[in-house]
Amino acid sequence: MAKKLLMGLIAGLLLLSFTPLMAQDFTGWQSSETGSVSPLPTVGVGATVWRFATLLFYLMALLALVFIIYAAIILVTASGDPGKVETARHIIMYALIALAIGVVAYGLVALVYNYLRQGH
Repeated sequence: MAKKLLMGLIAGLLLLSFTPLMAQDFTGWQSSETGSVSPLPTVGVGATVWRFATLLFYLMALLALVFIIYAAIILVTASGDPGKVETARHIIMYALIALAIGVVAYGLVALVYNYLRQGH
């Protein structure tokens, strides 16, 4: 049951991350070289990297949330066992550290992407 729920959440995030690509107007783009009309949008390398970074950030945030919930369940069911409490503390600490590193990495990608998009 938990695996099905996790796979559904991942599939939903994947669908949401590609929504901007699917929401574009597909009336066609005319090629300047051949004059033909293509039914598919052209996406630059920068936009592709940006979308991939966004997808990775969402997946990392989801995974951190799953680990925090898992640690909370361990903590609630520990029944005062110091080993389980310490394990849950470590899981939460590492999940929060991973989330902080992910936010910084995503921010750096956003900074570089916006800088390059402005044409500097």
